[in-house]
Amino acid sequence: MADAGFSDVSAFSAVMDHVPAAFAVTRGAAHTLVYSNAAFRSLTDSTNSALGTPIVEVLVGRNARGLAALLDGAFRTRTVTRDRQVASANDSARPWICSVWPELGVDGYSECLVIELRAATEADLTLALQRDVAERMLLSALKERDVADVAEKSRHRAAFLAVESRRVTATLPESATLGW
Repeated sequence: MADAGFSDVSAFSAVMDHVPAAFAVTRGAAHTLVYSNAAFRSLTDSTNSALGTPIVEVLVGRNARGLAALLDGAFRTRTVTRDRQVASANDSARPWICSVWPELGVDGYSECLVIELRAATEADLTLALQRDVAERMLLSALKERDVADVAEKSRHRAAFLAVESRRVTATLPESATLGW
């Protein structure tokens, strides 16, 4: 980890190991675990021996694919991702809330990702459900508005065609309309 931009790895580890939030640092597109603090190891049931292993392999029993997709997106786009829910592969386990910060190298490309994980609280799950319901209601309202707009345009078109057909028939001689 010394080449990841940290000048004093032991000082960094000593400070971060006592932070109550679960933090880890991964390197490269394979998301190889290069650092994890005690809270992260406790939350993920991993050990220091997991260092050097892709994080997907460390998170056995969790939705590693969901986390990998989140990490891949942050790694490629070099954008911070905050408070995204990562569901558990086990339905009875509580999901995690994940935030990811890319560490950009001097060339502007992601070299490492700093990851924070926390167990989702009941409030997190309620807020996520409220957001989902609000989003669905908004989409439904937009679809209804679009349907109403199409119906209104159809009514105008039908009225226009009725008026114009009356005009056309009124101007034609009766023999032309009867087919004589």
